[in-house]
Amino acid sequence: VTDPLRRLVYVPNPDFHGADRLAFRVRDVSGGSYRTDWRFSRNQGWSPAAFVDITVSPTVDLPLGTNSVASSPPSDGLGSIVLPFRGHGSGQVGTTFDLHIDTFPSRGELLTFGGAAAGAVIPGDTTGYVRYRPPANACGSRYAQFSYRLRDPVSGAFSTTYSGAVDVRCGPGNQCDGASGV
Repeated sequence: VTDPLRRLVYVPNPDFHGADRLAFRVRDVSGGSYRTDWRFSRNQGWSPAAFVDITVSPTVDLPLGTNSVASSPPSDGLGSIVLPFRGHGSGQVGTTFDLHIDTFPSRGELLTFGGAAAGAVIPGDTTGYVRYRPPANACGSRYAQFSYRLRDPVSGAFSTTYSGAVDVRCGPGNQCDGASGV
């Protein structure tokens, strides 16, 4: 043991839960033998093995996201920009998280499945339907900003808050011709 407090620290592998066992032996480093009994003299002062049974309880992994939203040109035929949140930020493979929009942009409209208001939880299987519709003649970098969190539908645990922004690119006649998220 190299810890100055003379303790052992057990750190399980990531995502491990269940039973584990630690086996150990101790030795007198001053040169003395563990026992004077002849049966232990060949162990050079080492004790018999002792065991510690460990139970690692499962923990809730918070959803992981990023402050970026993937690029998407207007593709719905309605002048809206589809924001592909489906699977966005999933740190856990195969997990679909719900989307919780905390603040909507002050310019334009963030259109959600079923018209969810700020603070509403949008089920993960429908989050591909979040769209941004810029106002007429809108143009600019980080034109619209909003914030959101991801929610694990099983545990109900929320991620930290992430920020999203939409860059509205202008085409001929100052019409919106695409967007990218930041």
